[in-house]
Order: sequence, then C-alpha cells, then structure tokens
Amino acid sequence: MRSLGYLSSAFRVRFASVYVASFLLLLASSVLLVPPLQASSVATSSISITNLTITPSSGSVVFMDPWTAEAFDQAQNSLGQNQSQFNTSLGGLAQSSASVQFASAQSSADAMNMILMASAGVNLPGNVLAAASATSRADIFNSTLMITGGTGQVDVTFGAMLNSLQSLMTDASGLLATSEVVFALTIDGNVVLFLDSPNQIGPNSSLIVPISQELTNSMMLNYNQDYTIRLEADAESSGQNVPEPSTIALLFGGSTLAF
Repeated sequence: MRSLGYLSSAFRVRFASVYVASFLLLLASSVLLVPPLQASSVATSSISITNLTITPSSGSVVFMDPWTAEAFDQAQNSLGQNQSQFNTSLGGLAQSSASVQFASAQSSADAMNMILMASAGVNLPGNVLAAASATSRADIFNSTLMITGGTGQVDVTFGAMLNSLQSLMTDASGLLATSEVVFALTIDGNVVLFLDSPNQIGPNSSLIVPISQELTNSMMLNYNQDYTIRLEADAESSGQNVPEPSTIALLFGGSTLAF
C-alpha cells in the first residue's frame, strides 16, 4: 500500500482549543440547554477529544490506510418513540443525529483533523409521567498503524485532550437523572487511554461536572508490525419523572370521593 505520510519522530494532530470551547458552548446551547420552566428531570452530557499524539521513543509513525470515521446516535422515550442514525466516512467527516420528544443526541467524527465530539440531552417536563434516554457515539480507527526505523520493540507514548460537561437537574417531580461520558483509546483491543464519568441524582437535586484533562500513557509496540488503533467517545443521558403533586392529589382525591 502507499503510505499516506508520517512524521520523523512523532505523529501529532493539533486543534485550536478556542474552537473546541466555542463548539461545546454552541452544542450546549442548541442541543442540551433546555428551558427550566416545568422541567422535572434534565440531563445533558457532551464530550470532545482533540490533540491526538503518538510519539515513539525512536523511529517514525506510518499509516498505510486513511482513518475511518463513524458516528451513531439514538434517542428514545417511554411513549414508544425511538430514532437512531449511523454514518461513516473514509478519511473524512461523519456526522449523525437523532431526536424524539424529550430526548436528542448528535455526534461528529472528523478523520482528517482527528476530532471526536458527542452530546446527548434529556428534558422531561413536570406535567408528564415519562422516561427518556439519549446515546451518542463517535469513533475513528485505522488498521495499519506501524512504527518504522528499528528492530525489536519500542516504547510509544499516546496522548489526547479530553473536554466534557455533564449537567443534571431535578425538581420534586423528577425521579432521577443520569449522565455519563466515556473515552477509550485502544491498540488491537488493548486499552491505552480511558476515562469514564457516570453520575446520577434523585429528586430535588442538581449537579454540574466539567472535565478538562490531557490523558497520556505508553505501551511497547513491535517495529514494522501493523496495529489497529481506535478512539471512541460516548455521551449518554437519561431521565425519569413522576406526576406533579397536584396530579397525585387529584388522582387520590377523586378515588376518595368515589369511595
């Protein structure tokens, strides 16, 4: 195969952090932020992965094939609505989105700039008895990662910048709200970089969890051997509520009157 290019000592992809912050803010405004009026259960989660670095202690990083990008989203509720979408791109941009009543999700995987973004949001109003959930996933992978320029084994350091935001809110009618963001970088199925942030609240609670962290780790690889590298970012949100107190009072009041 024809090599698509390499760096003499390291493979590095950099992206402006200002753009990522602006994108997350726009994402939160357009998809995740919801009006507080009558809301009983609100859960939002977003995650972005940028600045991938692959640095061998000696030699060069070579990719014989272009990266593959995949994006998948699913939104569903207890009313029976369920929508999902999946898109893929070889060396380009894959985007998807899904939306039903009370839930929405969208994701983006950019194989050219090595950027992953995923978001999921749920907003259950207090005047309905319902549950909803949203799942978003973005991943990019390459099956021909190779370290050249030596023999035997070499120590390779992997790094990535992770930014995420999780927001949970319930009132008296909100039974629970959950949110989770996950990131994993694997080599031939072996986990090199990993972060998992699950959160849950009950009634009359709120929680905001921002994460901005550079993840790094290293592993030994063989020179001149093909490896499959995969990066995956997931965002999940769910919520469930109970009838408003006035609805409960009306229900039991009518039953008492009938009795």
